[in-house]
Amino acid sequence: LRALMERRPENLYTLTLRTVEHLETLITQKYKLKHEQIQETIACVRVLTRCVQVINEDSEALFENRYLWVHQPPLPRDPPPQESKESTHSETDAMATEEGKAIKPPSEGDTKSAAVPQEKDSKKTGGEGPSLPAAPEPMERVLAERIISLLYQLMFVPGLTVEPSADVLMTASGDMIVATSAILAANAAAEGQDPNGVYKALLWESGLEKPSSESGDTTAAVSSSHDAGRDSNRTVVLECILVCLSRPLFTPPNLLVTRRNRWAEAFVRPGRALAATLFFSLLNVATNFHLPTSSLYSFLTTYADQRIELVDVSLQVLLVLLDHRSIMSARDSKLQSSRRSRQEKNGPKVKRSASEIEAGVMDIQGNSKSSERKNVFMTLFKNLRNPKQIKEMYNCICRLLNACQEGTGYFALDPLECFQECFVLLWKLLEENSVFLSVIVTQCDVLALVRPVLYFMYECRHDASKLGLLYSCVFILLRLSGEREFCVVLNEDYDGSLPVSLPVFKGTHADLLILICQKVVVSSAEHLNSMLNGVLTVISNCSPYLTSLSMISSVKLLNLFELVTNPKYLYSAPHHPSYVGLMLDIFNNLIQYQYAGCPDLVYAILRRSKLFYSVTKIPAFLEGEQSNDNRESKSTDTRPVAQQVVEEMKGKDDDDPPPARDPPALQQDTKDTKEELKKHSNDKTNGNVKEKAQSDGRRPPEPAAAAETATTKRFRPTKQWVSSWQRKLPLGTVLRLIDFMLPKLHDRASNEVLTSTDELLKVIKSTTLVGVLPAPHPIVVNKYIPNPTTTSWFSTFLWGIVYLRNVPLFARDSVQLFPVYDIEEDEEDV
Repeated sequence: LRALMERRPENLYTLTLRTVEHLETLITQKYKLKHEQIQETIACVRVLTRCVQVINEDSEALFENRYLWVHQPPLPRDPPPQESKESTHSETDAMATEEGKAIKPPSEGDTKSAAVPQEKDSKKTGGEGPSLPAAPEPMERVLAERIISLLYQLMFVPGLTVEPSADVLMTASGDMIVATSAILAANAAAEGQDPNGVYKALLWESGLEKPSSESGDTTAAVSSSHDAGRDSNRTVVLECILVCLSRPLFTPPNLLVTRRNRWAEAFVRPGRALAATLFFSLLNVATNFHLPTSSLYSFLTTYADQRIELVDVSLQVLLVLLDHRSIMSARDSKLQSSRRSRQEKNGPKVKRSASEIEAGVMDIQGNSKSSERKNVFMTLFKNLRNPKQIKEMYNCICRLLNACQEGTGYFALDPLECFQECFVLLWKLLEENSVFLSVIVTQCDVLALVRPVLYFMYECRHDASKLGLLYSCVFILLRLSGEREFCVVLNEDYDGSLPVSLPVFKGTHADLLILICQKVVVSSAEHLNSMLNGVLTVISNCSPYLTSLSMISSVKLLNLFELVTNPKYLYSAPHHPSYVGLMLDIFNNLIQYQYAGCPDLVYAILRRSKLFYSVTKIPAFLEGEQSNDNRESKSTDTRPVAQQVVEEMKGKDDDDPPPARDPPALQQDTKDTKEELKKHSNDKTNGNVKEKAQSDGRRPPEPAAAAETATTKRFRPTKQWVSSWQRKLPLGTVLRLIDFMLPKLHDRASNEVLTSTDELLKVIKSTTLVGVLPAPHPIVVNKYIPNPTTTSWFSTFLWGIVYLRNVPLFARDSVQLFPVYDIEEDEEDV
């Protein structure tokens, strides 16, 4: 096929056209498909899948623009005999009249909107009403539009992809499938229904479709029986849809938000009468799946394998359709920003660029037309506002994630592998559905989601191919941590149910969060910057509401502080001091608002108080004559600074709490820092909780920020630069605590025998800090702000999942969105 497209593209067009025509003939002229016709239909869909795959591999879309989206002259062919047409119509008329299942035709006003021409000599449908619209002529629509309409129709063919009893919507003329959208929309309008409503008789499975306004019941009038053959047929058609929408996979990353995807635009265009039915069919199949627990091995292998495959591809198609709006929004934002900058430079009259013309987002006056290009699937997705729908969908996602986590021992079945798709779907809900977040944090068990998120973070920390999944988990936690209810629920006790290798501790889910975040940071030397920014922001947002911390999690927090204050790392890039600020925010929040419940943290701070004093000093290599260049030249370690620091921390990282020592072990010399301590005191007044979204100069978590760049490596710190950020560090609370508690513990140790950690913790807990610490500061929440960069990254991550889960569908050498590597000598792609 690839050679055919290069040498004889017209022959590839002919093959594609003949395949489409044959499929239309199969599903329109046969009232019920027999077994042989079903097999023939599936074979034609597979041929069409391969043809579209080869067509989409052309990154310039030359073949597509020449043959698929323009009208072509009809190919020479022999006209069918007139007798066969009449006999076919008479048979279908008689069959529909006999069963009484013909539906009403559109009125004259609806015919124009339905875009289906009327026959000149209309025939009556068994004498029961006006004539039905005829099937459109083959060349009335461009080939790409015919393919998309055909795929919609194939999703709901009785006996092929839906139950045979669903043929109640067949027309008297037998051409319902070709004119499905027009006829259904016309009948819905005639009956006063929503043209984008759900046709329950065609749903693959009941579940989350719109509940009635009276009862709120989400149960559909459709059978829930499953058939492995229909599941297999649905999977084949969905794979064809996935290939048709795969244009971004063969697009360079720098053109992802600007290059037009005409397939997706046509597929999600409003006016598709079956769009809502397809949307809820995909969503219900994906979210209602339960791993079978029956002991019938033959049943398991027949049903579950096909069902799992259908669940995977249904999630992927649904996410790709929802993602198209995100790409359009990012493209509009980027193009409008580019236009504004050029307008400021060149004046109000700006000539449109080629990318703007291709995207079609500007009119002659330069006004945006993005509002006219809507995604019907995203509209349905945003309209899922009923609390019962939200809770049911949330529970289904949590069940799938936990099934992926616990997917072992289900007889001979493979565990679910759709966890990455579930996380992307969860992110879409958090980002696009305005009701979802508030419902799950107030009315659902949010810990049922936290546990699998933390589990996958832990499992993926060493796997380079799962780095995108790790980032998506961090983003989900970042979005959740902006809600007070989520932070409070982390105080519930953790029962140790996760299958992760962590030190044994008795604590809360907040302790689990801190332990796994610390593991992720020290395991991601190559991506230390972005990991630190994300996990520290999450912990900082939650810290004011954590009523207690265990000794182990307190030690891990101090280990993280030691990492970010290590001179090798702290002075190697201009943005690294911001991580020190985040860590100090965590300590300040816990000391000011949760002192009574965190004596272990106070004890850990006192034991390592030198770390806090060291941040207030100018480093020795800047005080003396030695320059940073000479200091670096003496080092023989050529590894990146982040990797060196992480390796040093791994040697010091101890999973056990600090040993019980006597108070003199806590004693530190504070004479040199007492004067400087007064300069850093915080005199903030106590106020209401304030929210800010990374407006204090700290960088938001960026998934693209991986390794250190050449600019970072060449950074040379100066005394002025060090002094500029040292003055801004909120050190007053911690240093006043150290200055007050260390002498007090030393005096108690001189008068009493304090030899155990428990005795020290009792002294710390019984000590009041009223009048010692500065006034409590306002609680600051660093919230995620949607931006085109993150949107583009999630789109790339989604297509990476689609490629890895469907490698046979796509040519590896043609993929341009991301590089594809091999794992050493294995054949598996990464």
